[in-house]
Amino acid sequence: MVDAGRRAPDSPVVYIMSRFPLITETFILREMLELERQGLRLAVFPLLRARPKVRHAEVGRLKAKVHYTPFLSLPIARANLRELLRAPGRYLRLLWKVLKGNLGSANLFVGALGIFPKSVYFARLVEEQGVAHVHAHFATHPALAALVISELTGVGYSFTAHAHDIFLHERMLAEKIERARFVVSISEFNKRYMLERAPGVGPEKIKVVHCGIEPEKYGSRPETAAERGPRGGGPTALCVAALQPYKGIKYLVRACALLRSRVPGFRCRVVGEGADRPELEALISELNLGEAFQLLGARPQHEVAALLGEADLFVLPSVVAPTGQMEGIPVALMEAMASRLPVVSTRLSGIPELVEDGVGGLLVPPADEAALAEAIGRLCDDPELRRSLGERGSEKVAAEFGLRESVTRLRELFEEASRGAGALDEEVVEWAKAKLGGQAGGNGLRLSRLGGGRDSEVFEVAAAGNKNVVLKLHRPHRASAGERVERGREHAGNEFRALSFLWEEFSRRSEKLAVPRPLDFRPESAALLIEKCPGEKLERATRWARLKGEKRDALPRWFALCGEWLATFHRVTARDEDPRPVYERIEREFFEEVEMCRGVGMKEPLAATVRRRFEEGKRAAFDGGHKTVGRHCDFAPYNVLVTEGRLTVIDFEGLQDGVLYDDLCYFLGMLEATPAYHLSRAMRKSLAEDFLRGYEAQGEPVRAQLDFYMLAAMVKIMAHSPVLKGGGSWSAGLKRRQRLGFYDRWFAERLT
Repeated sequence: MVDAGRRAPDSPVVYIMSRFPLITETFILREMLELERQGLRLAVFPLLRARPKVRHAEVGRLKAKVHYTPFLSLPIARANLRELLRAPGRYLRLLWKVLKGNLGSANLFVGALGIFPKSVYFARLVEEQGVAHVHAHFATHPALAALVISELTGVGYSFTAHAHDIFLHERMLAEKIERARFVVSISEFNKRYMLERAPGVGPEKIKVVHCGIEPEKYGSRPETAAERGPRGGGPTALCVAALQPYKGIKYLVRACALLRSRVPGFRCRVVGEGADRPELEALISELNLGEAFQLLGARPQHEVAALLGEADLFVLPSVVAPTGQMEGIPVALMEAMASRLPVVSTRLSGIPELVEDGVGGLLVPPADEAALAEAIGRLCDDPELRRSLGERGSEKVAAEFGLRESVTRLRELFEEASRGAGALDEEVVEWAKAKLGGQAGGNGLRLSRLGGGRDSEVFEVAAAGNKNVVLKLHRPHRASAGERVERGREHAGNEFRALSFLWEEFSRRSEKLAVPRPLDFRPESAALLIEKCPGEKLERATRWARLKGEKRDALPRWFALCGEWLATFHRVTARDEDPRPVYERIEREFFEEVEMCRGVGMKEPLAATVRRRFEEGKRAAFDGGHKTVGRHCDFAPYNVLVTEGRLTVIDFEGLQDGVLYDDLCYFLGMLEATPAYHLSRAMRKSLAEDFLRGYEAQGEPVRAQLDFYMLAAMVKIMAHSPVLKGGGSWSAGLKRRQRLGFYDRWFAERLT
């Protein structure tokens, strides 16, 4: 729960990472130090405390408070018990979502189980400190912790995706991207990769912000061995990399063995530590390289800078590891290029975005020691080429990979997200207090996030013990952070006007059919105060209904009430207007959505049959005999609340003109798409009849044209199915295949 009055203009931004401090994650430390230099307050929430043998001196300059926590402690247990007692349904649903989303990966599942309790504790710290925004480095455990914090507090989050965190681990990746305020990608390559895994996300949501360095710290180098000539010995290559398979160091060892006769006195030094060290030491011994190939171990930043100054060229032979792990854009390459060193690397991932082959360095195919040896030998033989590549590379880094410029962009994104989120800012809080009047009393206003979709945030308002009001903030997910409030005003205004009209109409006509009562609308914040409606979502009531006798017995009555509600809605919104604009909209959307269906797996022969059947039936269906009625646009069981004696429909921001078949067939289509483990085929058929009987008891006959409009509705549902647009995990792939099979069967049965 958020104490809305605590948020201050200089509220901190929380940084989450897996471990801190790590010698291999200098880029995160530099980023935080530069953010502090630019005036941003930070708090650091590492998931684990790192105790490295070697650490950077800059760690001591960090002003941010670092909150180290064990996996379990008394404060963590208290925070979880408090959340469980306060909102047991939300706590357990979130825990289930986190665990279910990481099934299939032992690493991610065990990690999720371990970090969930401390993430709940972090959420409490976020509330207490009035945090403005949460940012995670890496899309795996840190981004999951940020998502949990956001779900519990409503505070927005973002994360930076690097390399292995998206290439190796895709569990919940699409959901993390969708729920984030924005996502930072270190390369265009990574951005394209993430958009493929989260096709429902617009490209503007993923911002390319390069990891940056301070080029001025690397610009001056002493005379190198090759520049001094034979008296200084042979040329020296440097590599700075973790001794891990994806760094490809074994190919560098073999390349150096090939260079022995071509480049007398050649030496290679490797800075870094890792699991591959024993294998590499054995290979160096086997090839009799001796002192010509040195593994120097981990070194602090100032020693790395000195070694760069002593080298003649830099090599990073990155490959795709057998596990699929590979690079993003290595910071070590940036540092080498800033030092005016010519570099040799591979055509892989985002590396060509930094190293332009033949301009700032040389690129070779991955895992090719002969090509690697040839490129290194070419640089050793040509001092002028080394100088030219070094100068051009230095210019590239200074122009596009400067730390100050990258961090400035990141800080602007944080500030934009904090402003654009609009959630819980002082103006909204004061407005809500004023509108609730005496309910707020002297105890202030506290807001607890209830949830929300991709386009809104919903908070329960607690004022002097009152919990019958919700605050809804409209934030279209496809808008940029800075535009979300502005674009949300249309949605909020549409919903307020719709609810104001419908609440009056339904209140006069029925005690058992309802919509939420609107209390007020603040256009400048795209915010609504709405009376909280009791009940359980009908979608939840249908889950596993074939196994639950009590819930199963209540479903026919609830579905009949849904039909009555829709007929009443159509009656109060009906107008004698020309329906042709509605027909045109239905036809336009149909053909657009057939193409979307093809994009998510519908085969072309089936798509052609679907298009042909629509063309054959549209003349009879678009006969001009329909009244124009209101169209909810999302009339489905997940927007229906049911109690023993009342049914309420929510979410009217998309209300527009339609014909009665729009919402009617969409509802039936969503019922058809309910998985068989929740409702059997016979149950779905029976409930559809209950729904239609409920409609016909209050409205005009609907059966004659159902088949045509059901075809359009199922195309729409398939086109926008999140399951078909899911990520690439094993479980997501299985669900996708099951859904495609369902749609293939559904269309085949109705079109043959």
